[in-house]
Order: sequence, then C-alpha cells, then structure tokens
Amino acid sequence: MKHFPASFPLRLIVLLIVWPSLMVSAEPQAVSNDAGQSWTVMTVVTGTGGPLLETEKYTKSGSKTLYTKNVEELGPDGYRTSYDIEKETVQQDATTTRSTERRYSPDGSGRKQLVQVIEEQTKHLPNGESTVVRTTSDPTPGGNLQIIKREVAETRNSGPESQEIETSTYLSDSGGGSSSGDLGPVWQTHEQQERSDNDHTKTTKTTELADFGQGGWKLSELREKVVKQDGENRTTEESVSRPDFEGKLSEVSRTSAHDRQSHGQDVETAETYSLDVPGRTRDGQLHLIQRVTTVRAGDAGRTTTEEQIEQIDPDGLDLKVMTRISDVVTSGPAGTGETRTTSVRNPNGSFSVTSTEELKSDQPLGIQPQSSPSDQSQ
Repeated sequence: MKHFPASFPLRLIVLLIVWPSLMVSAEPQAVSNDAGQSWTVMTVVTGTGGPLLETEKYTKSGSKTLYTKNVEELGPDGYRTSYDIEKETVQQDATTTRSTERRYSPDGSGRKQLVQVIEEQTKHLPNGESTVVRTTSDPTPGGNLQIIKREVAETRNSGPESQEIETSTYLSDSGGGSSSGDLGPVWQTHEQQERSDNDHTKTTKTTELADFGQGGWKLSELREKVVKQDGENRTTEESVSRPDFEGKLSEVSRTSAHDRQSHGQDVETAETYSLDVPGRTRDGQLHLIQRVTTVRAGDAGRTTTEEQIEQIDPDGLDLKVMTRISDVVTSGPAGTGETRTTSVRNPNGSFSVTSTEELKSDQPLGIQPQSSPSDQSQ
C-alpha cells in the first residue's frame, strides 16, 4: 500500500480493462506472439492539486507495449492538457528489453512540443545478473537531442548467496556552467547484499560524490540494513551514517521495525531515531522522532489496514499521534474497490479528515495492472 501525505486529494479512479490473460514477472521472458491486449485507466482528481483528469492507455501486441498518458487540468475555459507521455517498450529477445519514453507539454499556443526523451535498455542473464543503461535527453533550440544524463546499473553475483549492485550517474557539464555538454561522473553507489541463511539478510550501500576540487570520490552516505525472519515474524534494523564537518563518519538516524502476527492480524511497528529533533539543537544523541504502527486484517474479499503515525509535537516536544490512515479494500468477481481516509491532528487535539481516496476497478481477479512507467521514472 502507498502511504499518501495528509494533503493527498480525493481520487476517483475507473479502470476499463480488456485483458484475457496476463502474468507479470520480473524474470526475463521469451518474446510473446499473443493477440493484442489493451486496457485504460481514467483518474479524476479533486481537492488539493486538482481538478485533474488523467487518461492512461496500455496496448500490447506481440513483443511491443505502448503506454500513453494525458493529464488535463481545469482552467477558466475548461480542461486543457498539462502534459503528455508516450512510452514504447520492446522485448527484443529473451534477455533484452528496450524502451523509449517521450514527454510533451503544450507551448504558448497550446501546441504539443517535445520536452524530454528517456531511453532505457535492460539485459538480464540466466544467472540473475543484469545491466541497465538509461539516458535522458533534452531537445536543443536547433531541434536535435542532447544527452544530459546517463545512468548505468550493473548487478553481479559476488558469491553463492551474495550480489553486488554498482550504479554510476553521469551528468552533462553544461549544467555546471560549461557549454561543451560532455558527460562526467557525478555520483556512484555500491550495494552489497548477503544472505547468511534463509532467515538473515544484510545489505550495505555506500554513496560517493565526485570531488571536483581534489579529484576522486568522497563518501557521502553509508546505509546498513539487517533483516531477520523468525517464522511469521520479521525484524528490520537500518542505520544511516554520514560524514560530519571533520569528515568523520557517524550515525545520523536509525530505524527499527518489527512485524508480527497477533490474533489473526499483521501488526508492524517502526520507530525512527535521529540526531535532528524539531525544535531542539543537536546534542550528539539519537532521539525517537517517529513511530508508525500498522495493523492489517483480512478475510474473504476484504482487507482492512489501520495506520497510526506518531511524531514530535513542535509545542510540547513529545511524541503524539499526528496522522491516522484507514484503508479498506474489497474484491470480488465484479472487480476491486478501495477507500482510503486520512485524518490529521488539530491544535486542540481532535482529528479532522483531510483527504479521501476512492478507487474502483473492474479488473478480473488475478490480473495485476502495470504501474505507470512515467511515474516510476519521474
């Protein structure tokens, strides 16, 4: 489930689906010669950020999938286009996928004009290794395309139960004041995932920034996460460390989450500790600044999730319930419905509903609609 902010507006979503059979998998698949398949998602947004009208269309034919998105906003003369996205994805073979995404916005006369192009190639190997190359280009005044960003992510097996993910990001130096437009390395990440047994996983991720003054790389952040599974119960510990003003690496935040089964319910509690506390100066100690408690319960055709968010009260500097989120999902042969309500604390301690999201889908059970490619990449 997504966690929406308190200001999230009312959303009325209607899905119109024509999809005989679809199974979504992260593993490489052979090129399919299935008959054409298509579905449409229409979203009406009212309240904060609206009114908006979003129309998304998916069309699949053989190895090609076409995704389009049109967003219209209400103005004094009715709805008018805010932006358009077109994305074509082609599965070239059992291991290689290519996609091209074009983004448009209207010019001063309301005509559709290209503002950005994102191209991506993903290659999977049978042993689980992969390489992803993504380039972002902007149009030049002369009508050509100039690459302004390139990202390369490589996943490699470093042992029987471990993987390494190396990610490098390059940006055009024209963004730093130069006009040459050459791409240069800006930051890189190294992630090591290790599984000691079936119940214990450790992940270490470092982020380094390019040192343009002295050359080389400077450590910007270290993230360490340990996940332990004990039957139906799971514990996650994650810490974040960054260099201080002297360059010494020190812990700045820590999150501890416990997920357990209790009386047929899934109960998760996550506590976040930080050096930075609203309304206080740093004292070198980690302090509890947030606690999120989530309770999930379900039976045939209905799942209920209640979430309570406690945060530091700026006035009393103590932990108080600030946000409550209620989510109810119902499903049946006719489709799926979801109602999500967010309430926030008032100065007098009472709670008021600030947003409600209602989703209605006529998709058949067992079929998962793909998420918006454009939303993922933005």
